[in-house]
Amino acid sequence: MRHKKSADPYIRSIREFDNGQYIVLCATKQQLKAISELTHMEIDMAFKRVNGNTNEWEISAYLSRVQKTLTFVRIFTNVEPAQAYQKIGLGLGQYLNSRYSHLTPIEHLQHIYKLCQVHYKRNIDKINIFQVKFEQQLGI
Repeated sequence: MRHKKSADPYIRSIREFDNGQYIVLCATKQQLKAISELTHMEIDMAFKRVNGNTNEWEISAYLSRVQKTLTFVRIFTNVEPAQAYQKIGLGLGQYLNSRYSHLTPIEHLQHIYKLCQVHYKRNIDKINIFQVKFEQQLGI
């Protein structure tokens, strides 16, 4: 039995790095289009539903018109949390730029990123090299 290739695949991107790390980006076209229209979103790794060293991240936002928090993107990765936030963010910016080229990857992120100050102070400050690089790329 052959599998038909979907016109709208849920797995949008698989990136494998030389060091064995990987990032899998999952979303529908409709979800990705909706992201470009959001005024805010959050990236969270609050739970562990995948066995082993793979972590699941969700990009979600509260939509007042439906009064619900909806997940727009799921990301599966074995990258450590601080590195993952940076790579996921930059990967998301690159992907949005490939679909909506009127903004650069960094400009896309500047339009959608809102850092949680508690998480920022608790975790990012521990790894100064990522903090400086990330802030430079976001222009903050």
